[in-house]
Amino acid sequence: MFRNTDSTGDDALRSLMVFLAGTLAFSWGQWVLLFVDLVPSPALGILARVGGFGSLVGALVALYATGESAPSDLLLVPYVLSLLFGSIVRRWLYNFSGSVLVPMLYHGGINPVAAYFPTGGVGAVGTVTGYGPYTLILVVAGSIRLAVYGPRQLSKQPRVTLSGLSSS
Repeated sequence: MFRNTDSTGDDALRSLMVFLAGTLAFSWGQWVLLFVDLVPSPALGILARVGGFGSLVGALVALYATGESAPSDLLLVPYVLSLLFGSIVRRWLYNFSGSVLVPMLYHGGINPVAAYFPTGGVGAVGTVTGYGPYTLILVVAGSIRLAVYGPRQLSKQPRVTLSGLSSS
């Protein structure tokens, strides 16, 4: 009934869609590589750490393709800490379970947890109130994991791989 004649909304939507496509292609593309065992062992640690930068890649792709990018209010320090310690937790989950599905499920729950824990809803994601407790939990969990097991176990191969399952 009402038609939007303002192209600003359309441009913002197009930029958001390109941002999401770039982010998902980068981040989830890496999970697919892990899932089908196409990543050599020495590259696993590096891949686990750069995966968190998918949103940066998505923002750059959107900026290049559309001339604008999705703004974010997310604070840089909590975000970087969550990336670093989150990669420790995800790597431990991968090594412990032997399945890439476990860290994928964990990763899929990050945004809902960060948005709704403990208060504030989606609008609080960019604040210390919304993202800070999530980051604090990751820092504590990653620190305990490093204190108990040390960094050496992070580069250990998982006990079970998809290749091993298909050959047995």
